[in-house]
Amino acid sequence: MSNETQLTDARGNRPSASAMTRIFNCPASYKLNAAETPETSAAAEEGRLLHRVMELAIQKFPEDIHEEMRADFDDVKSLLSDEQEQAFNTACWLVSRNVVDGFRAGDETGNVEFYEKRFWAASKLFSGQGDAVFIKDNGEATIVDYKFGRGEVEPAERNYQLAAMAVLVADNFDFVKSVRAMIIQPRALDKGKRITECVYTKDDVDAAREAINAACKEAIEAENPAQKCGYWCKYCPSSYRCKAAQEAISAQYKLAVATPNLTIGAHNARQMFERAQLVKKYCEDVLAAVKKYIAENPDAECGLALAPGAKRAKLGDAGRIFEAVEGVGITPEEFVSACEVGVAKLQTLYHAKRKAANEKQTKKASDLEVKELLESKGLLTYSQTAPTLKLLEGAQ
Repeated sequence: MSNETQLTDARGNRPSASAMTRIFNCPASYKLNAAETPETSAAAEEGRLLHRVMELAIQKFPEDIHEEMRADFDDVKSLLSDEQEQAFNTACWLVSRNVVDGFRAGDETGNVEFYEKRFWAASKLFSGQGDAVFIKDNGEATIVDYKFGRGEVEPAERNYQLAAMAVLVADNFDFVKSVRAMIIQPRALDKGKRITECVYTKDDVDAAREAINAACKEAIEAENPAQKCGYWCKYCPSSYRCKAAQEAISAQYKLAVATPNLTIGAHNARQMFERAQLVKKYCEDVLAAVKKYIAENPDAECGLALAPGAKRAKLGDAGRIFEAVEGVGITPEEFVSACEVGVAKLQTLYHAKRKAANEKQTKKASDLEVKELLESKGLLTYSQTAPTLKLLEGAQ
């Protein structure tokens, strides 16, 4: 039933589906990225943590999770902050309602599920690790990809990572006739975008396979693979030393210098926005690379040094602080007026008290309740930041 390749689960120095948008649009980025020193970040660590807790939870869900995974699940879940737990709960609810409940509702004989499993393409040119893959014995497959970031992501129908995963599923299970590809983004501010999905027919998969194999082959084998700048540069770790990026910045600089009174209109607004985003990212990456060099070579005589970071004061326990300062005559009322109440922490405390009285009280319901209570008393107000630019979906 499966014609899975014998390659190991490691990427094997081959492109991965997670970077397919960048590789498809800019084959040169593959070798450039491969030469970078792997680095981590708070966002990356958070993503790994949330993906791990989802992996453990979705296999049976917390209420009937396998006993051997219970301790693991509890340990990982205990590391989540309140906000992270809310994102986790939202993701669980979305995948349960839209995928798992229906998948497990009938006769499960012949149905299979995979979590964080790496699949290899029949061409052996690329691989991909699916967050969750569900395959029915009737030839219907579903791929679920969790995006826990706060920024907008490409919807499923334009997402090359999911296109690559659809090819991988079809390559490994030749009886699959259609692949449903789904992105779950629990932190999306627009609730209508917390799930995007599309369906790949066999013809769609065949077309994607041909295009992706060609891009991967060029990325791996071409002496001078194509370089191209675009929105896919946003997360590219090599933009600071990319020739195409440097040329685009040079062209932008020449335009700015030659046209001091440059007019922005419908004819060039998007192009100028995309170029400006690229210049901004390039500058940020160059500054980060220079900072890293100075940190690793503090004695380098290049006219630069690291200045100490700014100190920021942070108060500790509020009760103990009051005890420390009340001796000068500060009243509890005056002290409270100097304190800033954190909305998220207050909602968590409020929910804990409500749940103690009624164990069925949900976090969502108690959050709404305290919000309405404070709004009714004029104690919760809102401010709005300056508007930001964003690309419209489907616009060219």
